[in-house]
Amino acid sequence: IEGVIPIYDAGRIGDVGYIVTPFVEGGSLADLMKPGRLPLGRALRVFANVCDVVARAHAAGWTHRDLKPSNILVGEDDRTFLT
Repeated sequence: IEGVIPIYDAGRIGDVGYIVTPFVEGGSLADLMKPGRLPLGRALRVFANVCDVVARAHAAGWTHRDLKPSNILVGEDDRTFLT
């Protein structure tokens, strides 16, 4: 599903677990919000993108049970990705 981060690999090395995913240049929505409010235009773009991704996931029968700013990655072009 476009906008949902795929998991390429997962495993454990000793006591350390790992997950391999694509790198998203940017950061989480939580990181973007730390300095304060996002400008209204950018906030609306990001929100609309999140809604699109969630709608596609729901249409495919998926449910995200922990949707929060730290689980939303925002690329430099404001594209959003659910983790």
